[in-house]
Amino acid sequence: MTIIRGMGIIGLVAGGLLATLSACGEDGDRRGGGEAEPGEVDGGEGEGEVGGDPGGEGEEGEGEGEQVAGDGEGEGEEGEGEEGGEGEGEESGEGEGEGGESGEGEGEGEGEAGEGEGEGDGGCQIEAVSDLDGARIEVTADDCEFTLAQAAAGIEVAWRVVIDRDVVGVLPRPQDAGGCGQPGPSGLIVFERLTGDAGGYCLCDTGLCMGPGDDTITLRPGEHPGTFEWDGRQWAGPSDTGNRKGDPLPAGDYTLEVSAVGSTRVGVDGPETPFRLAATARIRLIE
Repeated sequence: MTIIRGMGIIGLVAGGLLATLSACGEDGDRRGGGEAEPGEVDGGEGEGEVGGDPGGEGEEGEGEGEQVAGDGEGEGEEGEGEEGGEGEGEESGEGEGEGGESGEGEGEGEGEAGEGEGEGDGGCQIEAVSDLDGARIEVTADDCEFTLAQAAAGIEVAWRVVIDRDVVGVLPRPQDAGGCGQPGPSGLIVFERLTGDAGGYCLCDTGLCMGPGDDTITLRPGEHPGTFEWDGRQWAGPSDTGNRKGDPLPAGDYTLEVSAVGSTRVGVDGPETPFRLAATARIRLIE
């Protein structure tokens, strides 16, 4: 009897211990499983370890939470990097586009300059020179292409002498063989000569004259127009023997030069400085 009672007491004590251990396991389950479900499962399996594992697995749950947060931060940084790359690319592309527009502008500017040069070549004049400061000659005609029939009927090519300001101490000189040329309205002695491979035309010989004196003149500002008149024939002037005009010149290119020469002098006995001013034009005869 005594033995049976002792075993009953031992059974009661063992049952109490088991109840206590079960209560501790439930507390561990509640503590470890609040944050992660895996902690509750592991705690349920290892009740005999006094709830130690549930707490450890709870820490693993927290660790996994930190990793998730870390992934979130990483994704955020990647997102910023992509946005930055797209922004820079777009800005760079726009800059290149603006450069393209600048290139088109240059191209248009060059085209307009080329057209301006072409229009300037439409006149008859091909060259003009002057070493008399303040004076020049210009061929003003716009069209110098004529048929042989037009030349035979008589053509005119316009030119002018331009004096920009007073030019003092001028001694004009004739260019014909006999020194017969006389000053025109400008004060200069203008001489016209047409030359070409097949012949030419000028009043190079009109006889023998005394020539101009040695008194200087002053050229006054102004524009003084004149014309070269021609009937298409070759001739060097009548001379003092009444030379007759030659045959008509054939089709081809000819050069007309309108010029004036002389010298300038300072004072009565000062040294003379020669000058020459001229303008040339291309005359074309066609069938």
